[in-house]
Amino acid sequence: QSYRAYKYQYTLDQLKTDFSNSRLDMIKKCYKNSLIYCETNNRISLYARAISNIFPNAKFIHLVRHPGEFVRSGIRRGYYTRMNAEISGHLEPRENSSLIEKWSIMSQIEKIAWQWNTINSEIENFKKTIPPNKICTIQSQSMFINPEVTIQLFDFIGVANPFIGTRGRSCLKNILNHPINVQKIGSYPTYDNWSNKDKLTVKRMAPLAKNYGFTL
Repeated sequence: QSYRAYKYQYTLDQLKTDFSNSRLDMIKKCYKNSLIYCETNNRISLYARAISNIFPNAKFIHLVRHPGEFVRSGIRRGYYTRMNAEISGHLEPRENSSLIEKWSIMSQIEKIAWQWNTINSEIENFKKTIPPNKICTIQSQSMFINPEVTIQLFDFIGVANPFIGTRGRSCLKNILNHPINVQKIGSYPTYDNWSNKDKLTVKRMAPLAKNYGFTL
């Protein structure tokens, strides 16, 4: 529902209803079994304010990916070409947007970079509404090069760290070196090998990148 939630500017009540209908039973089961419900689903990012409203003690992790690599991944998966935007949850400009008339002729890189910037802009607006101790923002790449980041996330969430000790850290390192969700489909050059023109396109469409320390 992310597509419709953004494009039609769902009210807080609409977001709460959608989220409750799809998640409340699972969350209740976790509660009854003394478990903490955790969801690593970027497609519910736009439901953050509803989640915070329903569950005031909820914590949020803002995992930010380099926009160039996000665009590359989107191209390989077929964002805005093979994949239907509404069904797959990819955003499109609202009717009152200055981009609405240009959208049909914009390049795939422009569209995906715009989506990266728009989603992160929505997240940043949400982050201003909650206490700082309820949000943790990290660059996604740092998780794979620094195991300490993962350990810090467990501390933030408030659950026991399963990677304590030499054996635990070795296990964590192995997991991070072999991510189960690594993309295997499609082919496209890494961002470092893009033309200056394409890099400038990302820079133009994703101005928030500098806020996270990304070099474009």
